[in-house]
Amino acid sequence: MTMIHIEQFLLKPYRFPLARPFVVGGQALSIREGLIVEIVGRDGNRGLGEAAPLPGVSTEELKKAAHQLKCLEREWVGRTLPVSCEALCARLQKDLDRSVLAPSVIFALESALVSLAAGMQGVSVAEFLGDGPPKVVRSACLIQGDLEVVRAYGAKYSADGFSIFKLKVGNRNIPLDVLKVRALKEMIGFDDRIRLDANAAWSLEEAVAFACAIGKEQIDFIEEPCSGQNDHEKFFRRTDMPWAVEAHSSVRPLSDWEGIQGLKAVVIKPMLSGGINGFLSVKDIAYRLGAQVVVSSLFETSVGFRMLANCAALTDTCCGLGTADWFGSPAAGIMQKGGLIPPVNLIA
Repeated sequence: MTMIHIEQFLLKPYRFPLARPFVVGGQALSIREGLIVEIVGRDGNRGLGEAAPLPGVSTEELKKAAHQLKCLEREWVGRTLPVSCEALCARLQKDLDRSVLAPSVIFALESALVSLAAGMQGVSVAEFLGDGPPKVVRSACLIQGDLEVVRAYGAKYSADGFSIFKLKVGNRNIPLDVLKVRALKEMIGFDDRIRLDANAAWSLEEAVAFACAIGKEQIDFIEEPCSGQNDHEKFFRRTDMPWAVEAHSSVRPLSDWEGIQGLKAVVIKPMLSGGINGFLSVKDIAYRLGAQVVVSSLFETSVGFRMLANCAALTDTCCGLGTADWFGSPAAGIMQKGGLIPPVNLIA
């Protein structure tokens, strides 16, 4: 039986400027730093993964992720692993201590080994993890900024063929966010949809006021509208506007959301949610809840971005990989006009 024999475990740091700043946690992010993990098998096959904690969002710093990966390098060189999907995922679930290792480290190592195994079988990661040939992946675009930025990028992305637009809201100046939504509605087609992300910035009353002011027409859902997660269902009852929750930020197990009203989607960021195994587990739970699964990015390079696109190919929902536009040609080159990622671009 073919096995993975780890011969080399290489760490390659990177530091890239973003095409334009992005505000995270109240601070403007203009530089992205991280580590590329390259695992080389005895036969010369290679797999790539990425560890890139996002300042202000990730629980770990890059320094901690780098230290843990260097320790794993010493531990994992020389190991032998199964190459089949089920056996490899089970082995990684068993061998990686998720109570100790940072989420970005798990994402990097699992990505590298899964992509290595997929390459040994001559298939994409989506084919390796799934039960059929991959399909075209469709992504929403991402808009953040003042009113003029919303107008400009709404027009740009609409002309580029996007049909789903994600807009960052959650401003203390709620009337300004209302104006942004109205402006975006004017820029896009009548059949296009808007996803809103409030980042749990508002109280229940503030979120309800915002929703009533914009109306639910063309709104796909609003991500984490209220600061209190137990208020999301109350928000839906008062507004009839569907909402979404981020898997990594849920303060209660996702399985506890069963039967709750208004939950339309679970947003999964594998860099934050426990890697490939974490993604597969959350996906299954979300489907049991009757919710859509939205794979979302965290300003990854083309290495992490391609892995996320493969994960998104295992879902039936437009994903959220709009951060590619901030990263320039390598990541953005995987995505074609209108946010489409063809199956051929799922393989490096």
